Amino acid sequence: MRTMTILAGLIGLAFHSFSQNQCLERSFGEGIGFTDGYDVLATSDLGALLIGARGMQDLENAQDPWLIKVDDQFEEIWDVQLDFAQEGAWDFAITAIEVSNGYLILGNYNDPNTFFSNSSLLLIDFDGNIIWSKILSSPNEEIIYSAISKQVNTGNFVLFGVRGNQFSMRAFDASGEELWEQSYPGNAPFATQWMGDLLETSSGHFLATLSSNQQTAVIKTDASGNSLWTKEMEGVAGMRIQETNEGNFVLLTSEYSDGNLIADDYVITLNSNGEILSNISIPDDWVHSVRDLVIDANGDVYLSGMNTIPLEGVVIKMDAAGDSIWTKSFRPKPTSDFVGISFDGVDLSEAYLYVNGAAWIPLTANFKTPAYQYGVRIPVGSSAPSQTTQVKSPKELQISPNPASTWTHIQLPKELSGTIELRIYNSAGQLLRKEKRNAENGHLLRGQLPAGLYYLQLQQKANIWRSRIVFN
Repeated sequence: MRTMTILAGLIGLAFHSFSQNQCLERSFGEGIGFTDGYDVLATSDLGALLIGARGMQDLENAQDPWLIKVDDQFEEIWDVQLDFAQEGAWDFAITAIEVSNGYLILGNYNDPNTFFSNSSLLLIDFDGNIIWSKILSSPNEEIIYSAISKQVNTGNFVLFGVRGNQFSMRAFDASGEELWEQSYPGNAPFATQWMGDLLETSSGHFLATLSSNQQTAVIKTDASGNSLWTKEMEGVAGMRIQETNEGNFVLLTSEYSDGNLIADDYVITLNSNGEILSNISIPDDWVHSVRDLVIDANGDVYLSGMNTIPLEGVVIKMDAAGDSIWTKSFRPKPTSDFVGISFDGVDLSEAYLYVNGAAWIPLTANFKTPAYQYGVRIPVGSSAPSQTTQVKSPKELQISPNPASTWTHIQLPKELSGTIELRIYNSAGQLLRKEKRNAENGHLLRGQLPAGLYYLQLQQKANIWRSRIVFN
């Protein structure tokens, strides 16, 4: 899902061989402020795509969308930092769906001149390469689409969110060409406009939810976006909606009392006509704020969220009646520089529950900021995950000279021998060079690389080393 703590890493990783039954957690990043994880997509290869933003330490370009692809052992396969057609001030990836030829990313583009928020679309292939991108903008109104769904029978996809002072549903074909748009009455408060969800039901209809007039609105439409009914539910913001095997719908809503950091969260079950079958209030002693929800084939519900004091990520499994099966909290390890962990998105594959969020660092004595994407992989099962393994971050390489002109020398780790793989990425996260070389060869030629900042990675089996290099 995609509710944001709108505050918001680079590439922090490494890997060891872990048991399939272990709970794994790891950070991704270099500790740059405003790096954050907003959502996670369980992918068809049983791995996951972590979705968020990388802090850029630049007031004119504070964030860029940042995607991290991991396998089912939580080993990073690739990561890519993106620009949606052009550079904005606050750009981030909100959510994603998997399509036949890759991943379709829905994001936010913040115009650096008007500071209007506009929605961005980007299709990447399964290796992270851009196929096409576009910005959905209007000169006189903000456009904030918060949810995306694909139409199974047509291969098209549909967006739902806010356009100006109305709700909007907008359909596109697989190449990004617009097919139709429908508008609906209602206006979401600014703080809730990036929340919301859209679901294609098993009957081919759409069910959408967002905040409207300080209540949760649920809208049901036909396959062309024509409204069938609208219902108002408890809670200020509708954040996630899922369909059960029985054809009912489970809705997560949330609201904050004035001056209260603890949310009132509700899990509401609706029938196909929008009638409430059950309304479960999530106890505050379970979790202070629920951010996302996913249900499994048995009807059990997984919730991700955070506690505020102490700042910790929380994952909960409960049954359809609202009884807790297990709860697990994630706090910073004593050896880390983190002061807190928060969770946003959660998704489910056949074997694992994936969670994504942020690890926080102190910025000043009284202010902290998210500075890493922070992910968790939990085996699916009825018992509580007990053993947790912290995946270590990579080691740093020493390079000299740096900056360099035509060549530089890498001080290779003493433990290296045999063949290693060298990779060079540009500042946008695109892979420019990949080669096998002898571990005794530390000489690196610039070749045809233009002047600029690059990221260098050496890998041998499970061991990874990284560094930055500047060619002038």
